[in-house]
Amino acid sequence: MPYSPNSGVIWYFGAYAMDVIARCSFGIQLDSRKDPNNPFLKAFYFLVWRSYFVYLFNPSTSLFFKDVAMQIINERKNLKEDQKPKDFLQLLLEAEKEDSNSKNGKKNKLYKLDDVVSQCVMFFMVGYFTTAATLSFLAHQLAIKPKIQEKLIKEIDEVLKGKEKIHIDDVTELRYLDAVLQEILRYYTPAARLKRRPVEDYKLGDTWIIIPKSTLINVPIYAVNHDPQYFPEPDKFDPERFMPENKNTILPFTNLPFGEGPRNCIGKRFASMEIKMALVKVLQNIRFKPGKNTKEKSEFFSCGGLHRPQNVFLNIEPNHHN
Repeated sequence: MPYSPNSGVIWYFGAYAMDVIARCSFGIQLDSRKDPNNPFLKAFYFLVWRSYFVYLFNPSTSLFFKDVAMQIINERKNLKEDQKPKDFLQLLLEAEKEDSNSKNGKKNKLYKLDDVVSQCVMFFMVGYFTTAATLSFLAHQLAIKPKIQEKLIKEIDEVLKGKEKIHIDDVTELRYLDAVLQEILRYYTPAARLKRRPVEDYKLGDTWIIIPKSTLINVPIYAVNHDPQYFPEPDKFDPERFMPENKNTILPFTNLPFGEGPRNCIGKRFASMEIKMALVKVLQNIRFKPGKNTKEKSEFFSCGGLHRPQNVFLNIEPNHHN
């Protein structure tokens, strides 16, 4: 497999992302780090990390995940309501049920079964890829920016006071952590561009501009995020720009890591909390340090418009209070 511990920290963060999304998306419990030869993982790793587009259009992979989803769906038919897990798949299955409140008096399905499966698999793929990459970028920046890492560890220590079990409300109090995450999403934008295609002619507000139906619109997110017109010193990693007292200086719609509007990323809150939880637990125990192979700036693999870091090698050391 091309994806192995020899790939550096991204292997460990990838294993974490895989386990979290497998549990929350399909209700499957995995241990990717200890069992990388699981057929579920092998089918996913090989194609996603080689090519985003190969994964999307590979029939055997699509059938594999469809079979997995159908097996889980059939197993859940025999469960009582209070026994069914409240994961992403179950939420979609609830929407797949007949809607008795239809305006025309007919019972319509909000989603077809194929829609349920495809949405679940897409949630899995996109959530896994971007989470693993973002955490790897974060680890790299913290290693080469020790002052930022120390400030973040200090905030975690002061707010959480050594808690082992972390609640969502605890994480929302970590203002600097949120700023660090927002800045890494700007600095190393996982999705280099955003694509949208209108289903009908669309007039932009009160302007005379009309976007014809089916026109492909490309939003160059990475380019905007590195334009000094919108972000002063764009090549400087500076979380302070996203602190609450500075956020009002950021022009709306210039920072779009999750898109914006009714078609923004369905997993925005999930991904943010998943990344923050991981970083908190890691920094409660270790610090990232540069290694002999650590580079000053991460390099990207070309992967269908998504930024994936090449091998990120770092050293770690235990925190002083552990």
